[in-house]
Order: sequence, then structure tokens, then C-alpha cells
Amino acid sequence: MTAHTDDEAAAAPPETTRPASWKRRLALPPILVAALGPIQWGFNPLVVTELTVPGRFALTALCSTLPVGLVMTAIFRTLPEGVWWWRYLVLSWCNFAISTPLFYYGMQHMPGGIATLLIATQPLFAMLLSLPILGVRPTRAQALAVATGIAGVGLVVFKGHIRLDLVAAGLLLFSAMTAALGLVLTKLWSPPVSAIRHNAWQLLFAGLTLLPVTYLFEGFPSHVTWRNVLGFAIIGFVSKLLGFAVMFRSVPKIGATSVAILTLLTPTTAFVLGFLFKDETLTVQQWLGVALVIGAVVLAGSRGGSRS
Repeated sequence: MTAHTDDEAAAAPPETTRPASWKRRLALPPILVAALGPIQWGFNPLVVTELTVPGRFALTALCSTLPVGLVMTAIFRTLPEGVWWWRYLVLSWCNFAISTPLFYYGMQHMPGGIATLLIATQPLFAMLLSLPILGVRPTRAQALAVATGIAGVGLVVFKGHIRLDLVAAGLLLFSAMTAALGLVLTKLWSPPVSAIRHNAWQLLFAGLTLLPVTYLFEGFPSHVTWRNVLGFAIIGFVSKLLGFAVMFRSVPKIGATSVAILTLLTPTTAFVLGFLFKDETLTVQQWLGVALVIGAVVLAGSRGGSRS
């Protein structure tokens, strides 16, 4: 709790101090708030496979960014100013315009387990990029959390056989690196707006970037069903707008590396959901992996793990 002088305590109205105290008591720790985004992303594989247009990774990225960015920008009726124009352009490329379509492409051309393991390298890239960009050396707790988390994801998703598409693998690693760079730059620049507005502008710029890319490389479909629209809306408004806003809001508080470690909860959540709702079985190896990922998150939330 924040210490106050006697004069400050006397000047503060009694009716305003009690609610503030209750808010502080009821507020979740920043690490738990940040974890809400990656946890709900665990539902995304089901939404993508069941509701979106199959095989159209650029279209899926476009339709889950541009409409959301346009709607939210129309609501806020403001745009970035000054240097924030090019900063939001860079952030939008890192967090959405580059990483998202490459992620969808890799997931469609690689076995799900191997693709998930490659994406799980994001916290490793965040830790490495934090040193030259932020001047922050990783703590022992962070290094241990990254290693433990990646090992945990490997135990969850690995099934004993590897079929590697080198192009897809390279694109997935590049996707993980650009997403990590987006987190580090968010920490560096500390956007002076709310998390929702910060995210809405990124989605707008990412969608405008993806519009010509989708037209040139995939073209637009002759028809889109209402199921597809529902899928795009869920990914756009729930996963990207709200999920990323929660995560970006936590970057200044717990650091880019610690937030990146939380993304390991996404594949873990997906596997647990399969166990609960699809009658899938988890082996002892996979349960051990789940435990390691949870342990990595605990380490990331510790004082030593959230320095950067």
C-alpha cells in the first residue's frame, strides 16, 4: 500500500479513501490480469477451424483487424498525433500485420504441435531483444521461466514424430520474433492512451496494410457466410481487441519478457479445453508440461521475474 503523510491523510475526503482502498484490495495482480488474454486465445483454434474461411490466412487476418479498427476509431473519433503515426505503424506491423498471417500460414502447413512449439519461442525473443532495445538484462528467474515454459509446451504438444516444413518453420519463428518485438517496443514507447484505444489504432493500421496484401496474394472470396462473419467478429473483437488490450496494459507493469512468457498459456489452455470438452486424453507427460507452464507463469510473476 502507498504511504501517505499525515497532512495528505487529513486532506483526503473520508468518502473517497474507502472505495479506493476497496478497489486496491479487490484488484487482481497484474500478472493474473495479463494472463486473461493468452488464456482466452486458447479458444482461437476452435473458432478458426469451425467458423472462418479455410485456407485463407491473409483474409482471416484482414477481416479480424480492419473492421474492428474502423469501428473503434469511429467511436473514439481520434487518431494518433506527431511521432505516434509511424510508431503505431511499426507496432501494427509487429503485433498484427506481419505476425498474424504468418502464424495462420504456419499453422496450416505444419503439424499443430511443432507449430505451437515454434511459436512458444516468443518469450525467448522478448528476453533477447530487451537487452539491446531496453537495456535490461534478463534476471535468472526470467531465464528459468522461459526455459521451463518452452519445455512445458514441448511436453504438452510433442507426440514423438516430426514432419518439418522449413519454410513454414522459418515463418513461424519470424512471427514469434516480430510479436516479441512489438511487446518490447510497447514497453519502450509507453503509449499515452488507454489500452483499448492503443489496440484499436494498431488494428486499424494493420488492417489497412493487409488490405492490398490480401488482394494481391489471395484475392477476395466470392461469398462469405454468416458463420464466417461470426468467426471474424469473435477473433477481432474478443481475441484481438480485448485480449491484446489486457496484455498491452500489463507491459509497463510487469515487463515485456514476463508478458511474453504468459503467451505459453495459450497452447496449454487449448489442450486442457480439449480434455474437458472433446473427451481428449492427456498423458502423464502432457500433465507434467501443463505443470511446467504454470510454474513458468509463477516465476514470471515473481519480483525477480518481472523486473523488465
